[in-house]
Amino acid sequence: MKPSWQQHGNEWWLRDLSTIPGASLHARALRGYWQTATYDTKGFSGVMLVANPCAAAPSIRIPLPLTGRHRISIGIVENYSDRLLIKLERDRCFEKITHGDVVEAQSIQECWWKDVELAEGDALVLQQDAGMKRRCGIAYIRIHAAPAPTPGEIPFITLMDGGPGNNGPLPLDEMVGEELLFRDTQVTELCHGTDICGSAQYNTKLPAHRYPVEVFSGEELISAEYYPWINEQLLKFEKAGRCTLRESIEAAHSIGRKLYAYHRMGITRLYAPVQMFQCPLYDQHPEWRCVDWDGTPISRLSLAYPEVRQFFLDHLRETVEFGADGVCLVFARGWPLVLFETPVADEFKRRTGKDMKSADTENPDILQVRTDIFNAFMRDVRKTVTEAGRGRETKVIAAPLALPRINRHYAMDCETWAREGLVQTLCPYPYGFKAEKCAIDVKEWMPLVKNTATLLCPVLNRMTYEPAGIIENLPTFLDRAENWLEEGAHGFSMWDLDCAVSLPLYRLLAYHVASKAGRQRLRELGKDFYVRHALKTVDGITVDRYHPGWNV
Repeated sequence: MKPSWQQHGNEWWLRDLSTIPGASLHARALRGYWQTATYDTKGFSGVMLVANPCAAAPSIRIPLPLTGRHRISIGIVENYSDRLLIKLERDRCFEKITHGDVVEAQSIQECWWKDVELAEGDALVLQQDAGMKRRCGIAYIRIHAAPAPTPGEIPFITLMDGGPGNNGPLPLDEMVGEELLFRDTQVTELCHGTDICGSAQYNTKLPAHRYPVEVFSGEELISAEYYPWINEQLLKFEKAGRCTLRESIEAAHSIGRKLYAYHRMGITRLYAPVQMFQCPLYDQHPEWRCVDWDGTPISRLSLAYPEVRQFFLDHLRETVEFGADGVCLVFARGWPLVLFETPVADEFKRRTGKDMKSADTENPDILQVRTDIFNAFMRDVRKTVTEAGRGRETKVIAAPLALPRINRHYAMDCETWAREGLVQTLCPYPYGFKAEKCAIDVKEWMPLVKNTATLLCPVLNRMTYEPAGIIENLPTFLDRAENWLEEGAHGFSMWDLDCAVSLPLYRLLAYHVASKAGRQRLRELGKDFYVRHALKTVDGITVDRYHPGWNV
């Protein structure tokens, strides 16, 4: 038995998925099976496959009928599919795709997976994300000739904020899928998360940095989406004598990408009273916490204390010694890092002869003390990373807040960082004085990096720039990208692209936004680039008139 591929001109379609050889199929929603259901659209009919969250449906292998460079798209059933795992059989790891925005009419949404050079004997493998208990609905596969790729022309950095368990209890060999999925994209550099509130979320050799998985593994957590698997995956790696970070570095290098150890610059505890999101150092040393003007300690440890600075430096050193190409300091997930602690007051008095409390909170001399402490730390970071590289070229990437003046308020002197070569790339994140949206202004940033070797690659996504209620779309991303380039930006960065790339919009951006030809190709797609086929019937039930969902 062979799958019933149908050729229409230069296109090949597989609409009757019940003809896939060896697939475990059933007309009912039984565990261990894909459920089959007939469907009709205005233009065609077929048999779809669906799997409920706990179905644990097995992999499906689909031999492909042609060779050469082709585009593969999947017809995903809207509202019946959270995520699909997909790969060519010869690929090492699965990738994740899902549909984008939905419309009122129940539809099949055609989701582009990738353009690929197919070889004789290639097969597609589809799988439900059973570990994360995701629904899955597949209606068809479409293959047609693919255009030439659009090679990237500028730096394009992804900031990967995830933990080692974001995708559930994966086999260890699947963990590097987050790096390998960028093989054919325009992404040039990967910044991969290496800490939880200051504790290492990789297999560290620093006892004080080890994430205490045994302590937290029994806690009930804020989210059952992925956090429980952080503990499980770390323990599995330790038992196997393997290291998450080392394998991520090797995977990135295998596809010609640099990997930078991404560190949230905050030693803290989140989501009190839940204790899973914490670094033991925070509770062990309350005397090292940042202190506000009125003496109230806040939920970060302060760079004003040498022990805190050293804790950061030890972590950064080890990640580079493990093979990382440098570090990524994510201040947008850790500020403020120095306020009005005792060392600040002591230094202010040494310089001015005055008690700090006799001055105003906005006193420029106090800010200068705080800034000098921060700059000294950044010099130590650069020195540490250089030494740890042992002759290798290493880079420091920093993700500060949206505008230079906001960073200066928090003693982050990005101008000095650029002028002294302490940071090689700045990736401003669209947060303001608080964790609230704030537009990045490239024109404000350019004087800071002018005549320096530091690149400006602002974060292109994450917080909306439009008025409330307007959702970002392809043209708004392209407008921002092109405006920033015209204003002098050297490239872009994107937040959480390892997760977002499963979505149609972000997938297109990952493959095209970093080149002029690619952006033009995206312009031609326009605002509504979705291809939908409205369903008339599913499993013999009419759904395009007086939808049965009205009765839910």
